[in-house]
Amino acid sequence: MNQNIFKNYLGYKIGMRVLLATLVPFSILGVLIFALGDQWQIRPIVTYSIFALFFLFWVALLIPLVCNHLIERPLRKLKDVMKRVEDGHLKVSYDTCSSDEFDELGSRFNRMVKSLNELNHNRRVVEHKIIQAEENLKYRSDLQNKAHLIERMNQELSDAFNDVSLLYTVSQYLGSVLDSEDIPKIVKKIFAEKFRCDHFALYFKKPESNQLSLVISEGHENNKKDEITIGRGIAGQVALQKSPIYLGDIEELLAYQLSDLERGYQGSVFSLPLLIGTELIGVLTVTRKGKDSLTPTDRQSLESISSQVAVAYDRASLHMQTKELSVRDELTGAYNRRYFRKMLEIEMKRAERANSHVSLLIMDVDHFKNFNDTYGHLQGDRMLKRLTEVIQENIRASDVLARFGGEEFVVMLPDTTLYEASKTAHKIQALMAQNLWIELGEGSLPKQASTTVSIGISSSLQSA
Repeated sequence: MNQNIFKNYLGYKIGMRVLLATLVPFSILGVLIFALGDQWQIRPIVTYSIFALFFLFWVALLIPLVCNHLIERPLRKLKDVMKRVEDGHLKVSYDTCSSDEFDELGSRFNRMVKSLNELNHNRRVVEHKIIQAEENLKYRSDLQNKAHLIERMNQELSDAFNDVSLLYTVSQYLGSVLDSEDIPKIVKKIFAEKFRCDHFALYFKKPESNQLSLVISEGHENNKKDEITIGRGIAGQVALQKSPIYLGDIEELLAYQLSDLERGYQGSVFSLPLLIGTELIGVLTVTRKGKDSLTPTDRQSLESISSQVAVAYDRASLHMQTKELSVRDELTGAYNRRYFRKMLEIEMKRAERANSHVSLLIMDVDHFKNFNDTYGHLQGDRMLKRLTEVIQENIRASDVLARFGGEEFVVMLPDTTLYEASKTAHKIQALMAQNLWIELGEGSLPKQASTTVSIGISSSLQSA
């Protein structure tokens, strides 16, 4: 509506200017004609005709000139400026040199262009701020990601440090162990001081059997000695597979799949084998209340502990074997002469203090040289082993059997009188007559070989 009013107003202004430009010369012409008409004897009809023709000529001449000057040139100028603005040149403006309508229109156009410049400037400022904000958000996101990464690395370093610290402590505890009997007590100390759990159980594999023997169990009501067949229960499966088993929730297993001890477990369970190479030493089982309460870091620490326990047990076993080799005869397994003399000295002193008896059975294999010559030294060694087995099976745990040299053996009988020693000697000699023989193998004649033993008796006190 405002645009229509402006257009009407503009048309009115232009029309008035054309009218004024026409009326001025015609007014002058009319005055001249009427003033000089009588003098020039001009008739009225001619006067009117001349006036009309002059009017038409003047109008035809003025209208294009006025339109060109007042309309086309300002419009062309304004159009050029608008074209440049359309092309993006917002710094241009319409040059106003008068106060007519087109200049007023140009002034308004200039104000519009100025507003567009301000809007464009504001838009660029806003875009710049948006870009800065996006960059800041990007940097903030990067900083947050790096902060999370640093936090995770710190946690990993802390876990690694704790694991190394635990490993060092465990190695300190187990490093000096030379007796396998001390291992359960040290394992108990480790779990009491260095690793939080609700229950742990340590099993050792029984030699030359498929049984796991429970050596210690803490944190559970059932602390009695227990044995598990390899393959039964969680610990049995670990021993069978020689690989760890982790259960985030023990309730996922049916009760019949567990051993008697394992039926009392709650929460998370981690059971892992104690291995030296591929040889199974035992099984360590640890539980903690709560679902998935044993974290990957906890399980890694337990793997370190189990490895150290296995190494300690193997070292203690080797130490015991070395110790046994230093006091036992390598061929027969009986004690050697040096150990026998040491034990005889100890027992004699004890018997003297207690006024008790110590008796000796001195044995010698009859005609052993002829046996070796007849059947060979390998068969002679087998015969000495068999002799040791028969004697060991028929003496007390407190008695000491030793190989004194060659085919000579001696048995020390603490707290045994001469009469009791004589009875033992006759019993062993009778058993030798029945059992002291060996198979010579297929194709040999004879197929069996046997021998006899002579036994002498001595006692620290000769009274019966």
